[in-house]
Amino acid sequence: MSLLKAVAPEIWECSQPLRVAGMELGHRMTVVRLGTNGLWIHSPVEWSTELEAELSTLGVVRHVVAPNRFHDLYLEGWRAACRTALFWAAPGLRTDSKFPFTGDLSADGNPEWGDVFDIELIGGMPSVNELVYRHRPSRTLIVADAVFNLPADVDFATAMLARANGIHGRLAVSRLYRSQMKDKEAVAASVRRILTWEFDRLLMGHGNPVVGQGTRALFATAWSWLPNAFPQGGDTASEEAPISE
Repeated sequence: MSLLKAVAPEIWECSQPLRVAGMELGHRMTVVRLGTNGLWIHSPVEWSTELEAELSTLGVVRHVVAPNRFHDLYLEGWRAACRTALFWAAPGLRTDSKFPFTGDLSADGNPEWGDVFDIELIGGMPSVNELVYRHRPSRTLIVADAVFNLPADVDFATAMLARANGIHGRLAVSRLYRSQMKDKEAVAASVRRILTWEFDRLLMGHGNPVVGQGTRALFATAWSWLPNAFPQGGDTASEEAPISE
């Protein structure tokens, strides 16, 4: 069975199990092929020879992105295998890590991918500093921890912990993520900017992808508890229901 699943033109995802503090969260990596046939890797999963073989059919790994200060697992394996790749850290991550990152990510993007993505650095959360990406050609929103979409049919321990964290069986912002907010207005401003983007596919680091015309509305609903999180004109709740894959 293939490790990489095509989800849209020039985009693939790879999901692996990941258990954190007794909860099975899963871990999704997103792969985007840039115009130069270089591959852009968002939140890499564990490196393997099987994964290497599949990636080699798509292009050469050019950029590896750690999109927030929590998503830095498995980088050493990628560095050993992808000698010419550039490794990018969310702001502040380099102070936490001994990994030799190439540089820091920013909302200004990078000359090699600036025309492919819209980018938002979620403000007001310096302990997280998550960057959210919209792949313009496919209208795909790519996030790490900004929302979770864990299924309802999980093991007992995961279900109990997910309920306690507010993320069981629905698209939601976790209570842990909320607890990292230092400036809610800055967070809301970032969410407002994200909601001005058009997207009908959502790939998150943990949980089932969401696809359909109502995807943006569902993302808005997940953030509806945060005051001033909607752009002028209100939310998008009237859109058709999306599909959780």
